[in-house]
Amino acid sequence: MASASISRPDLVAVAVHRIRPALRSSLPAGDWLIIERELDSAAATLSDERRTAEHPAAALTVVRLMSTAETGRKLLAGRLAAQDAIVARVPGADRAALLGALAVVDLDASPATAADRGITLAPGGVGGGTSLKLRNFRVDFAALLKLGAASVTALQAVLAGPNPLVITAGVLTIAQALADTMTAPIGEDEASLFWSFAQTAADRDEKSATEDELRAACDRHRPEFGLEPLTPVQFTRALRKLEALSSIRPHGEGCWQLRETYRVA
Repeated sequence: MASASISRPDLVAVAVHRIRPALRSSLPAGDWLIIERELDSAAATLSDERRTAEHPAAALTVVRLMSTAETGRKLLAGRLAAQDAIVARVPGADRAALLGALAVVDLDASPATAADRGITLAPGGVGGGTSLKLRNFRVDFAALLKLGAASVTALQAVLAGPNPLVITAGVLTIAQALADTMTAPIGEDEASLFWSFAQTAADRDEKSATEDELRAACDRHRPEFGLEPLTPVQFTRALRKLEALSSIRPHGEGCWQLRETYRVA
């Protein structure tokens, strides 16, 4: 289970906390009873910073128990992958605030597919667009009311504290930032290039096109929507921006491949 989060006990504990209800409802009652006590015990160990020596074994226990059923394996893998994406979006964030935000955020539990991500744009890319990276992002405000902020000397207090604690600005700020960054804005140059790419390669088996094809298509399509052709510098910049957004990727020398579907708004 390749994930940066799996090496961080606090992130594994948060993941188990958020996917536990879904796991319980998806497993047969007998299967859940078999793993419930051991899973909760491992999660409690991971959330207790005084038991760091036990964290590696507890993380392995979580993986073992979640992998006894395909449903559990997918839930954990999807959640950890989503957390990796979120942690990467807020580098340098306060640890307590980040954990607090993750503890109240629901994300789609299944690994992303091409259909789960996509770009929304107007015909021709006029006016730019947005690129959806994670779906079913939801902040659980009832859980947010239980968050306390100061330090996470006991992550258990964040995950299961029975009394409402003070909501910190840091947690709310990160939760809002995460909600805002689930969609990334795309400028008009990038949107029009992506539009031209889609018109050229969307029906091809590998959904790929050469840079020369893309430049020719972009020069052909932009004037149809009242846009000036891109200069070489603008074209290269738009191409790199789409690559940075993970909307396209290199596909051999001088060739690119679509990574996202698109929807015309």
